[in-house]
Amino acid sequence: MGRLIVFAASLLVALAAGIGHAAAAMGCGNALPFNKAFVHPTSGVDVGGCGPVGSPCKTLNQALQGVCPGGTVVIVAPGAFGPIYLTQPVTIVGLADRSVSINWSSTAPGCVAFFSPGNCGLAIANYAVEIAGSPGDIYRFENIVIDAAGSPNGAVKVGNAFNVSMTGVVIRGGTGAIPQMMLVAPSTGTQFQLFMSHCDVGFSTTGGGVLVQPASATTAADLQIAESEFHNAKFGVKLSVTATSGAVQGSIDSSKFYAMNGSGIAAANAGQINNGQFVAVALSRNNVVNSGAQGVQINGNGATFFLYHNTIANNAVGVNIQNSGVGFTTGTNLIHQNGNNCVLDGTAAVCSTVLGSMPQD
Repeated sequence: MGRLIVFAASLLVALAAGIGHAAAAMGCGNALPFNKAFVHPTSGVDVGGCGPVGSPCKTLNQALQGVCPGGTVVIVAPGAFGPIYLTQPVTIVGLADRSVSINWSSTAPGCVAFFSPGNCGLAIANYAVEIAGSPGDIYRFENIVIDAAGSPNGAVKVGNAFNVSMTGVVIRGGTGAIPQMMLVAPSTGTQFQLFMSHCDVGFSTTGGGVLVQPASATTAADLQIAESEFHNAKFGVKLSVTATSGAVQGSIDSSKFYAMNGSGIAAANAGQINNGQFVAVALSRNNVVNSGAQGVQINGNGATFFLYHNTIANNAVGVNIQNSGVGFTTGTNLIHQNGNNCVLDGTAAVCSTVLGSMPQD
């Protein structure tokens, strides 16, 4: 585990440096009065200058127009809001009971800083929340429900950004025939980071949960998921580097994956490790159960999962390894009561013969 600890420590240092740099760069211009704007869906009023705690806006869109890039919008009462398209960094905070939602509709999306809905680069929303910022931007969401509603695309798309952090966020698939609820496809040319903590991603009859598939020359997508749930979908989390020359790396810890039609956690057609395309993710203390296909899929040259203290049970296949994928284990995983506990290139195999011992420093 030593290498994983060193990796995690270096990632936190990089994140702290990035946040500090971004915070220093994000001042509030003279024409944009609020670094923090408040929304009250019942008593707020949408007028120019709304946003202070004593005179909140009524809608999220109005508050976004008046907040500085890098600022914060706080929603202080239950309410439902229309889609947003974010080209500037922002933090959006809802209520702890998750009674605030952002829902897709076929309307003009709201934007940060001056822009009225539909005038920040997208006339009609494709997702409930779409991020299309710059490689140095930071976006944070807390205690928000994001619902795809009738969208044919999904609930969330993450494009260019430096860091996207979600805490206490619920993501729902809605009623549309979508490929996945959340698409993470940065094309930054630099590093990208996704942090999800205490999130709930589920309920789509056609789509998966979270697809992390960096595009273009993104050098690395760093993924940290903790204490979250993924359920009732085609797949839970899928990682792919086939559209980039970079890598996906990080950890999924203390999370639950259940009631999937396909895979719980998958590295899908990872890439070519000799070309710098690889997936290397630590899976620790997760419960992966009741998948119609495989609980954990490791597919492709350059796909590597490190397994530590996971329970993988009651899936059609527990761990499925294909096309030169690699799995390492500490030996403390419970892989049992699956149709086949482990499968290597289509043939059932004893798990101890296909999962190598985790490298130790």
